[in-house]
Amino acid sequence: VTVDHVNAGTGLQSLTVVGTPTNAVVFIPAFTPGTFMPVTVTFMPINPSLPVDFTLRAASTFHAANIRARCGTPPPPIAGEAISDDAEQLQNSPAEENPPLRSGLNKSVSNGGKPEIGK
Repeated sequence: VTVDHVNAGTGLQSLTVVGTPTNAVVFIPAFTPGTFMPVTVTFMPINPSLPVDFTLRAASTFHAANIRARCGTPPPPIAGEAISDDAEQLQNSPAEENPPLRSGLNKSVSNGGKPEIGK
């Protein structure tokens, strides 16, 4: 999730996780308060087979925006539907052999826009 503050006002003063994330460890990098540079928050699912849900609060001195990030699990293939080689390999291998972080399940999410904090 990338927070890109508008180039006005007091800049990004704080960036925090609201409450307790569901099935995720959230990493907020250090940044200089008042920055107008983008700050990218990353996360890692605790269990890749379960959905992730967390909310960030980005604030300037006078305004704040909550940014909710939710990622579900991919649905199972429909009977008769073609699946990729990677998906087929994962389906046909024992669960204990699958790495905890699999391709396609750990993608960055975007909040769909840039919060305009400080306006």
